[in-house]
Parts: sequence; structure tokens; C-alpha cells
Amino acid sequence: HRVVQIVTNHPQGDLQGYAAATLLVAVTPRRCHETAVRVAAYVLGEFGFLIAERPGMSGEEQFRVLHQHWHNCDAQTRAILVSTYAKLANLYEECRPLVAPVFARCRNSVDVEIQQRSSEYAAMREAFSPEAVEDLLREMPPFEDRRQSALEQRLREKEGDDSAAVVKASRPSPAQQQRAAAAQRAAEAAQAQAAAQAEAAQMEEERAMAEQQQDQQNGGSGRADEEEEEPPKEEKENGEDESGSPPVGIPKEVIPAMRKAFSNLCTSPSGVLFENALLQVGVKHEYVGS
Repeated sequence: HRVVQIVTNHPQGDLQGYAAATLLVAVTPRRCHETAVRVAAYVLGEFGFLIAERPGMSGEEQFRVLHQHWHNCDAQTRAILVSTYAKLANLYEECRPLVAPVFARCRNSVDVEIQQRSSEYAAMREAFSPEAVEDLLREMPPFEDRRQSALEQRLREKEGDDSAAVVKASRPSPAQQQRAAAAQRAAEAAQAQAAAQAEAAQMEEERAMAEQQQDQQNGGSGRADEEEEEPPKEEKENGEDESGSPPVGIPKEVIPAMRKAFSNLCTSPSGVLFENALLQVGVKHEYVGS
């Protein structure tokens, strides 16, 4: 919707707070247009915190005003309301007891979109850390406006693409330049973080390989010393071969733990089968009917 795009793309001034307050007043009556409910739900979910300190516009009051339209709305509007409820519950502690029963009822909804959103939002706080939930439910970034203004289009038709007026009109505004710079800084920070994580993973892998090689060298030298000290014998009675090396297999002390891990994997789609200081063996299985 164009109103949502304009409000979201103009953080300067008091436009977002003014829009949130105006829409809250507009949907306060029980009878109002459903489009107004959709726009109000989105704007209050994104920018309702700007007016939460005003009298009669707290987070709890925003929820009550929006939820009175629940039974008169279609499935698309209810899906928007579910997302708004999740953001209100994340921002205001007093809204969580009000939102939880709504999510519990909607998890059995016949509409797949409402059911999925309610289930995901209800399980989000148990599955992720509070910082991750904050990142997931923060306000949406500005929309990319690809529409050309009528003035710029008229200038292009009248004076050509290379005229000074067209160049000036098509020049990005200071707000657009700030958003582009912020996006570039975020991309550079993400790229630097990914490079640092890759470097750390490579160093950890090299360290583990060095430790493994050191253990192999220590084990090989110990067996060589034993072979030099032992007098030549025929076959060992305990099952070792002529070279003196022990038979290859699973150590007896880890077999009970592996049996328990295998039993758990019979009823779980993934898990750890074996783990020690150098190695971890994980198993993940999935079945699809034909």
C-alpha cells in the first residue's frame, strides 16, 4: 500500500508518530473500513512505540483497539494482525498475557497462513535467545521506491535525459543517501564478520589436525619402542597380530554409550552417535514416502 511505503520511507520528522496516532484514532470505533484496519495494524506494529507514552495510546490499548476488529476481518487482515500482535508482545510486557491466548487459538486455524504465523511466533521465545527475537521482530527497513515521479518524467520528455534539471531531479535525496550509506556499512560489516568466522574456523581445523598428527606420532613411537624391547614371539595369545598392533575396532568402554545413542536415534531425526576429544560423529536421517 502506498501509505505504508510513504510512512516507512520517511523517518525524519514526526510523520511516523503522526501516522500511528491518526490511524489508532481512526480504528477506535467498532465500525470502520477493513483497509483502515490493515494499514493501522501494520503502522502500529512498526511505529506504535513512538506514541506508547501518550495518554490512551499505550501498547495494551493499541492491542485492544485492533483486536476488536478480529471477528469482522478476513484471513488476510488477520494474518497482518497476528504479526502486529507478536511485535506488540515483544515491546510491551503487559501485552503478552493478552496475545498468548490468541496465538493458542490460531494454532488450530483452518487458514494455513494464520496457523503458521501463530505457531512460529508462539515458539519463537523458546527456540531463540532474546537478542535474536529482538532482531527478528524489529521494524521493517525502508522500501525501495522504483516509481518515477511525474515531474521527473515530464522533465525527461521536455528537456532530455542530459539536461541539468533532470540530473538535479534524479539526484538522490539526503535521506536516500543516508540509507544507502547505512546499507553499505551493514554489508561491509557482515562481510568482515563472515571473513573473521571463516578464518577462525580454518585456524581451529588446522589446530585439530596438528593435535591429531601429534597424537599419531606419539602413539607410533610408543609402539616402536615396545617392539624393540620385546623379544621376538610367535602369535600373541590375546588376539594381537605378529606386528604387535592391537586389533582395529570400537573400544569396549564406549560401546554402552553408543548403544544408548543409537536407541535415541531410532526415535529422533538427528543426534550424536560418537564423540570424544578429537572426533564427533553425527547422524541425521529423513524419510520420504514414494
